[in-house]
Amino acid sequence: DEDQQKKNMNAEDTQNKCKSIPSEVGNKIPSNPLAWETSFLSDHADADANAEVEQSRFDPAKDLPKYQKSKAFPPNQLPVWNKYNPDHLTDCMSMECENSYLFEITSLKKALLEVKNRGALRSWEFESIKAWWEGHYLWVNTRYSVFRDIFIPRLGRRFHFPEDVKKALDDCYETFQSLSSVLENLNEYSSFDHLLDLWMSYETLSTYFAALVQTKVIVLYHAFFSIQDCVNITTRQISKFMKEASTRVGAFIHFVGVSDFRSRILPRENYPSVSWSLNFKKHYDAYLENSVAHLDALVSGIPLGQSHESTLVEKCRKRRRMMEQDEHIYFNPFDPIYQVSEEFLPDKLGEWVEYRKDHVKECCRYETNQAHLGEIKDMMDALTAVRKRGQIADWEMLSITEWFHAHKEWITYLDNLNLERLYPFYETRFHYPKVLKDGHKEISKMLEQISFFLDSWKAGDELDILVDMWTRYSTKVNSFLELLNRMHFQLLHAYFSRAEIAELVDSLVSDRNCCMGPTVYYQGKEKFRKDVMKKQTMNDVIWHLAFGSEY
Repeated sequence: DEDQQKKNMNAEDTQNKCKSIPSEVGNKIPSNPLAWETSFLSDHADADANAEVEQSRFDPAKDLPKYQKSKAFPPNQLPVWNKYNPDHLTDCMSMECENSYLFEITSLKKALLEVKNRGALRSWEFESIKAWWEGHYLWVNTRYSVFRDIFIPRLGRRFHFPEDVKKALDDCYETFQSLSSVLENLNEYSSFDHLLDLWMSYETLSTYFAALVQTKVIVLYHAFFSIQDCVNITTRQISKFMKEASTRVGAFIHFVGVSDFRSRILPRENYPSVSWSLNFKKHYDAYLENSVAHLDALVSGIPLGQSHESTLVEKCRKRRRMMEQDEHIYFNPFDPIYQVSEEFLPDKLGEWVEYRKDHVKECCRYETNQAHLGEIKDMMDALTAVRKRGQIADWEMLSITEWFHAHKEWITYLDNLNLERLYPFYETRFHYPKVLKDGHKEISKMLEQISFFLDSWKAGDELDILVDMWTRYSTKVNSFLELLNRMHFQLLHAYFSRAEIAELVDSLVSDRNCCMGPTVYYQGKEKFRKDVMKKQTMNDVIWHLAFGSEY
């Protein structure tokens, strides 16, 4: 029953994400990503011309003018690219990275099927799956950030970036986050069929996105950008990609093969042959140890040594923490795409950094976000405790419902405050990222879904459905607030001085609101009065007039 409930909860989301994908993609996932370009595209080109396929096709001769933004940048570069390299659509780092990413997904799917065929999940197997996932997690997060924060904004300066590609990317990442939540709680009692179903959806969405990258994005990129333009854009990112001590480099080398990497990739990207011994070999060896060894164990059914297992998991988690700290490098608050006018320049960040290096934690918004995370964790702990006691009592059902509506009230207030008042104010100086606005709307939608469930809840209903909904809500909020911390505060502090933000905070504090109570509670009353209020130059009068009563 528990397994079926989990499947039902994900069925509608999966169908909504996959229904716009051409049937050829959903039904013909390539078993060998190395043959991706020929197998998928040839099948796709020979398919019957139904509406879905026609919509997914991209004809450069007809469609390029639709994407042109300015007469200053006409789509006239493809003939130059074709002359330079007839295979430029596939013989490029972007497509090779997409193919190596698909290769990883397909590899673990095969391993999962082998595990299922052996019967019940054993403890070492789910530990190996988790260890492999830690490395994949780093790669996918970086991949998403590179697309969203670098390539889409930069390419969007010359052409209208296709909305279907953005949606495919976001759908893929959302399913990835759901997978992350499932895998973090994986144990011998977990529903393996549920994990496999979710993984199949992840593979389908990733395959479709890779198809769009090759058949549409790279064509647009090479049509509107000259070879030198592309070199200028990608050189820095490729250089960073190649030098990082992470699973991404090792996974890429494993996909293309050591011989091909040394003989073709390194010369193409202007790296000397000695760089293999000095830098890249260690990344490849680490990938074999930290990822491939686990895949081999899962396929063969022979576990790795326990001491190696625990050490490896900790190494992967350490790399993941380091990577999360480095996420800021993929977002540049000084990028001209955010600037509204020459009147307001992004020149205030130095003032904030000089005052406090970790200036993000200087903000009331940061404190409020911590309260949001605190409430989510506490409710998850409470739901877990209630579930362990067995049949839910009427008073427990009433307490959960009343608590949730109070939670929803202040989160909805905060979202409306941002979308209707603060973000329009910010946009007098900079273009606020759409991905952050969309994040607020998605969280509001999830709250409405939980609210609808609770309002129709009756005695005897299973608690597992609510726990699953809350888990997905928790995953979404955590990923959104990570993105918010990385982008929102950097932009805000680049365009507004400390004095200007202090004035804005004063105007908000003067309006008592339901966000104040949770913020004080999760900071601690005394700590809030001594540290937070002092930091925001607030006196005790404000405590009695606003924060104290709400607390």
